[in-house]
Amino acid sequence: MNRRWLCPVILAAAVGTGGLRGGLASAEDAPPALPTPWLTATDIAADERTGDVYVAVAFGMTFETARFSAEGQPKGRWQYTYWRVPDDVAVNARSGETFATTSERDKMILLRYAANGHRPAEIQTGYAGDFVDLAVEEDSGQITLARYYPDLEVMTLSVDCRLLRQWSAGVSERGATVARALDRSIYVGAPAAGGAGGRVLVFDEDGDKQYDWPVPEPPTALAQGLGDELLVLSATPATPWSGTAARWTVDGATRPQWALSGRPTDLDVTRAGIVYIALLRDGGRALAVARYDMEGHLLGEWMAFSRLFAPTVAKRG
Repeated sequence: MNRRWLCPVILAAAVGTGGLRGGLASAEDAPPALPTPWLTATDIAADERTGDVYVAVAFGMTFETARFSAEGQPKGRWQYTYWRVPDDVAVNARSGETFATTSERDKMILLRYAANGHRPAEIQTGYAGDFVDLAVEEDSGQITLARYYPDLEVMTLSVDCRLLRQWSAGVSERGATVARALDRSIYVGAPAAGGAGGRVLVFDEDGDKQYDWPVPEPPTALAQGLGDELLVLSATPATPWSGTAARWTVDGATRPQWALSGRPTDLDVTRAGIVYIALLRDGGRALAVARYDMEGHLLGEWMAFSRLFAPTVAKRG
């Protein structure tokens, strides 16, 4: 990472539609894309009861969760620094709790934070493996984990971390993502085996595979849509700071899709058909939230997190 471009200041408020796009003196001063985005994990979840939207992120050894109205008005945020780098984060919009996974001596630690940032639980699970994704069910609080051990396994835990189910997804390619449907089906997105593109697999809650179908690009996130549909996000390989949101039926039939002005990292879909998508922008320095209807019409957007950059100044004479 070229650290001369970074300023160690995290903006702690939404900065409105348009983000950090204006005000640069010249193209020479524009921030280059970061080799690795400074946000190492993101999650977004909408509360069906209040309409509030929670966005959780991890950067370095710090977790931060922010709460917004459906239109992007800030309603609070909290931050906590842990002594280990997190693998992933997830937020339960019903309770406002944020969950994070990290590891010590190759064993997973599950961290659970209350809505005010207080950490009521740190659970040494004893589970080994490379944990790559984390999802939390709003109503029951059950936790879905994906780990490579060495191939992809899906684990379902109770809120107090008791193992409920565990099964192999039959995926060896790295870069998988998981999501949980209202009927407790599990969606898995992964790179295609031995080639370009990706695949989506649908399992019931016991791990029996129901569907397996190809998609044009490896999914970066997926979520249940309306009815028998799911939404699949992917980044555009040729222009990594853009992407696509595509609707599919659960058995792989295509539905409409639309372009995204940022690299998609996560999404949530409400029962009313409102889609919230987290988008990395400005070379990986900013995380925006875009709100769409199911046809891909943009209803609004706001900046949730951003990192300033300090342009270099050339000495003359």
